[in-house]
Amino acid sequence: MESLDVGSPSLAAAPIRWADRVLSAPDLPALHGTLRELTAEIGLRLPSYALVMLPERRLVEEAALITYPAEWSQHYLQQGYFLDDPTVVTGLRSCQSFAWRDIPPPGSPRARRIMAEAADWGIIDGLTVPLRGGSLAALSVALPDSATPRGRAEILRAAMAPFTILSLLVHERGRVLYRRDIGAGMLTPRERECVRWLAAGKTGIEIAGILHISDLTVTQHLKSAMRKLQCATRAQLAVRAVALGLAEPG
Repeated sequence: MESLDVGSPSLAAAPIRWADRVLSAPDLPALHGTLRELTAEIGLRLPSYALVMLPERRLVEEAALITYPAEWSQHYLQQGYFLDDPTVVTGLRSCQSFAWRDIPPPGSPRARRIMAEAADWGIIDGLTVPLRGGSLAALSVALPDSATPRGRAEILRAAMAPFTILSLLVHERGRVLYRRDIGAGMLTPRERECVRWLAAGKTGIEIAGILHISDLTVTQHLKSAMRKLQCATRAQLAVRAVALGLAEPG
């Protein structure tokens, strides 16, 4: 795909076109593929997305996307660089998008070593967008290592706003897809059908008529779903189904 000219007005308008593509991604692999394509479209590379769901504070490996060279990624993890990486530390403390070049010089030898080793792999400059909203996440991307310092500055200026919007879109869809997959995996197909119609405002009797099963069977399916999704009432189950994306057809 041909990348957009960083000076082109079409770059600023790009997020409007991206919204449908990102928010209609049917699953996490498709979302990752779309993210790769769109970051390339604005002249960026090596997109990385990490999602930590709250309140568990657990890294969601299923939703993570890491496109750094495999050898560098393996070394990074083996050395436990994550908690000392200046880009990660800044992302955890900040609520605003930032360019890596604007991070204060690393104070510890270990942090300086991380940045130096990353540079050896061509990971010199980039952008990170801290993400919130019921979860902790960050989406980072590297600038072209072949660009001149002036060229990277121009890319940063032009790409910061659209990349921030792209990150918000990806994060929103990523959370929905992860929660839907987890919820769907806990329920049987028939339980999910009953829950979907419950979320649509149907009564037990109406659900029974739609699915051509007895009212008692509907009650059993809903009780099972309530137990699996830790809901005390049908109303709570309906709300949780919407939050998990289980109210969507499929």
